[in-house]
Amino acid sequence: MTDAALWALFVFLLLYVMLVGEWVHRAAAALAAALAVVFGGLLPPARAVAAVDWNTILLLFGLMVLVSLGEEVGLFPALATWVRRVTGPSPWGTILGFLIAVAVLSSVLPNLSVILILGPALFTAAEHLDMDPVPLLVFAIMASNLAGLATLVGDPPNILIGTAAGLSFTQFVTHLGPLALVLVLMVVGYARLALKPPGRPAARWHPTSIPHPRRGWALGVVLGATLVGFILQSDLGLPVGLIAVAGATLALLLVGGDVEHHLREVDWGTLVFFAGLFIVVGALVRAGVIRAAGTWLLAQHLGDGLPVALLVATAVCSAVLDNIPIVAAAIPLVSGIVAQDPQYGLTLWLALATGAAVGGNATLLGASANLVGVSLARTRGYALGFKTYLRWSLPLSGATLAVAVAWLWWQGGIAR
Repeated sequence: MTDAALWALFVFLLLYVMLVGEWVHRAAAALAAALAVVFGGLLPPARAVAAVDWNTILLLFGLMVLVSLGEEVGLFPALATWVRRVTGPSPWGTILGFLIAVAVLSSVLPNLSVILILGPALFTAAEHLDMDPVPLLVFAIMASNLAGLATLVGDPPNILIGTAAGLSFTQFVTHLGPLALVLVLMVVGYARLALKPPGRPAARWHPTSIPHPRRGWALGVVLGATLVGFILQSDLGLPVGLIAVAGATLALLLVGGDVEHHLREVDWGTLVFFAGLFIVVGALVRAGVIRAAGTWLLAQHLGDGLPVALLVATAVCSAVLDNIPIVAAAIPLVSGIVAQDPQYGLTLWLALATGAAVGGNATLLGASANLVGVSLARTRGYALGFKTYLRWSLPLSGATLAVAVAWLWWQGGIAR
């Protein structure tokens, strides 16, 4: 390995150790790591700025403003009450209702958007049921990531893969929809077994209405328009980040309130952390670390076992890095393999998408929605750290990976 690759790996591993140990704030750790790769000569300043996925940053910013407005007008307690009414008096029915709502929406919307919008209502419902909201949030995140596997627009890596491979919305649903359904059901089943029974009886649920109806309706209309924009994003030719910022701006104008307060409510620490992490991953890509890993995998001459190996390798890498840059780095490799050996065709693309979704659930760094959950927990006064997330995610991630491998085997991933 080159000196640049070794330095990039050292910086990333040091960042990872700091995040696992939780010794310093994740934003400070990511900033320090980003500066280390820039001053170390791995990324020129201009390349470092370009390495940041500004679309993701703008998407998070816009949604955080919308969530802050929703908290002010009382939208999320009212949403929790509505879910409660739909699901009936059973506390487990309420929990199941939220997990199903998260999964369904995550199949047609970016999953981090779904967690930001439904997360506050989920916290409200859990608090009414005398439950610790953090484990429930982790299960909602996992259901969201896995449900997003089912469609072209549900998960950011799928958008990248669909564009590169020319896969349609229908192809994703046909080939990955059944698997996504099985994996989401595994999350629901594990949640039912792992969560302690809700301690508060149904009679103690206090229905909540929106205290500011006019402002609430205005915000609801803007949120609805923003969600439609996400669904039609490819037809509109607009990035989702711009749609989110436009929705936030329109909401600030129509709903009113203290603009400075809502800007202060934005979790700037999470945005800074994302920016720093993108820069560090960009250094790994530029230094050739990720490409070298892919080249090594190809050099093993796995033949018909390559799709399964790619799925497992993508899952492992996505567990320690954000799955978006992992998929972005793997796409040229998969394209090259398919060009040389067309027999792999669709199977390799499905393996890449599945590995990113399953592996992205394993740790806090695996997917953007996971870190959004950390931000939501912090703003509600709860701690969701690296170790806490692993406690709930790791057993289920191993099980879902095994099922995904078996599915790929059955689909013909190792048979021509």
